[in-house]
Amino acid sequence: MKVILLASLTAAAAAMFYLTLANQRWLSAPLAGRWRSLAQAVLLLLLVAWVWLMEPLAAVLSWLVVLMLVVGLLPALTLLKAVPQQTAPRRQRGEQG
Repeated sequence: MKVILLASLTAAAAAMFYLTLANQRWLSAPLAGRWRSLAQAVLLLLLVAWVWLMEPLAAVLSWLVVLMLVVGLLPALTLLKAVPQQTAPRRQRGEQG
């Protein structure tokens, strides 16, 4: 249960870090710089929590795997976002196009 909680919190902090980057496509504008500092601090605290929970090598590996998954999947998941479709204007009777 603790591992699932730590993995979820690590994923949330990694997502917050990703949303501060200029190339992210989830928000119209990236989050402010102070959010990046907060995300980095939370990620470091979570690394300490991972080390406290399990052996250091396994903890660092688990922490890095969650980070790689989130930072790798978030850009790909933007392709699944619903894109509003533009409808063509309706033609009147007798109008040719």
